[in-house]
Amino acid sequence: MIGLVVLWVMYFAIHSLLADLKVKAWFENNWPTLFPFYRLCYNVIATLGFAGIWLYQRSLSPNRLIEPNYILAMLGWVLMGGGIVIGLIALGNYNLGEFSGFAYTKNVKAESLGGLQTGGLNAIVRHPLYLAIFLFFVGSLLSNMTDISLLLFIVFTAYLLIGIHYEEKKLVVLFGEEYIAYQNKVKRLIPFLL
Repeated sequence: MIGLVVLWVMYFAIHSLLADLKVKAWFENNWPTLFPFYRLCYNVIATLGFAGIWLYQRSLSPNRLIEPNYILAMLGWVLMGGGIVIGLIALGNYNLGEFSGFAYTKNVKAESLGGLQTGGLNAIVRHPLYLAIFLFFVGSLLSNMTDISLLLFIVFTAYLLIGIHYEEKKLVVLFGEEYIAYQNKVKRLIPFLL
């Protein structure tokens, strides 16, 4: 279990480091011909890292924390499904070429891909994709109350809160007063609460 926590913490650290504006600027200054592929490589690394840890995690034998409870399990499945639906709807508000990194491989400048997205689910919460992930992991915990699902819920929730903090700092740098006004108007993760 400690090994799994270490792997997830390393994954999140690398994920956050590669998303940092200073790291991106360093790559852009030192490898300008390869930089258009940065976002695409970032997504490939993130996907492969996630898949590798997930496969390792699947090989572990979890310990059940409580006996199966069908009401909790059903609620868990509803929350996981809701998380998936919210995630898919939220993705519709973004430029998927930019999000995936394919737009940059065609030498498209970031400025031409659009500005701050405040419509759709982003009008309800500033981070609908994080909300989707959070709901999915709450649902996963409720539907399968094991030590591994509890561990994942704790690790992912901690990372989401830390990730939101750093992403908000980055977005203030990128969008300035426009983002600060948006922060004052729309909640971070949970409508009307947080």
